Amino acid sequence: MRRIVFLFFLMIKFTGFGLAQQEDQIGIYMLNRTFYNPAFAGLGQSAEFNLHYRKQWSSFTQNPDLFNVSAEMPLYMISGAASLQFNQAKNGALNHQRTSMSYNQVKEFSNFGLVSAGIRLQYNRIILDGAQLTTPDGEYENNLINHRDGVIPNNKDDVSFMGATIGIALISNFGDMGISVNNIPLQKNIVSKEGYFSYSGSPSINIFMEKQFGMIYDINISPSILVKFEKKIIQTDIAAKISYQDNMLVLASLRGYGKNSFDGLNIGLGYKLNTKLWLVYMHEIGISQLRSSHSGSHEILLKYNLNKKIGAVVKTPPVYNLRYF
Repeated sequence: MRRIVFLFFLMIKFTGFGLAQQEDQIGIYMLNRTFYNPAFAGLGQSAEFNLHYRKQWSSFTQNPDLFNVSAEMPLYMISGAASLQFNQAKNGALNHQRTSMSYNQVKEFSNFGLVSAGIRLQYNRIILDGAQLTTPDGEYENNLINHRDGVIPNNKDDVSFMGATIGIALISNFGDMGISVNNIPLQKNIVSKEGYFSYSGSPSINIFMEKQFGMIYDINISPSILVKFEKKIIQTDIAAKISYQDNMLVLASLRGYGKNSFDGLNIGLGYKLNTKLWLVYMHEIGISQLRSSHSGSHEILLKYNLNKKIGAVVKTPPVYNLRYF
């Protein structure tokens, strides 16, 4: 346990370098935990697949658009788990594609729960599509694109680089917690192929906590919090997940970018279509100064759990894992 505490402090100290980069945003983070932290992979004790889509500020032209698909599976023979993930985030003329794979080692403590430590390696590609931009002096007739600008490319320019994420997760009857250091750049100051832009990454720290409380009539409520630190910027999401008979969900969360600034109020519903498949939808209502300019954000999550242990030794599962879908 002393090694785990030391690693927590080491991870926090390790993140004081780099230039700013905004973390991808999702609202249904409590149901897709591996999106931010690889240490949560495989803790549902069966193969799981996620299809996640978010359309932010939907009435904006070239609004942020996020697509994520992931697969994770426990590796019982070596007391670990692995996951694969593809993520595409479009923001106007920028398109950030990330393909990653992770491994996490899991240790079970009979009087405590599960402790998992994981690492994710990711291949990033950022594409700048200059054809989606215009300049005051540019020529845009007869399918000709000429910005007459030395900064903006007439077509596409891109940069590729490697990155990493490390994380720790604790799962117990007393609650769940995870901390990760995301977007650790393995290369710095990378210039694009055509030389129009460069990339210099900055890691962020994500802290997640959730606690489940049993209520009456098969109702459970699970409050959670997600805090993201990136240099001097702090974003906090506070949420509550209410489940009924393990086949219906109601979600509510509040998202802000600072102690005096809130950006969105999220309301979500989830339904278990069959024994293996969940469908979850969340709508975000803007409460910042941008609320008069957009019609909110939309988010959909499809979660499929095989509900079958592959290669596992026959063993009664711990109680603290039964809440995973």
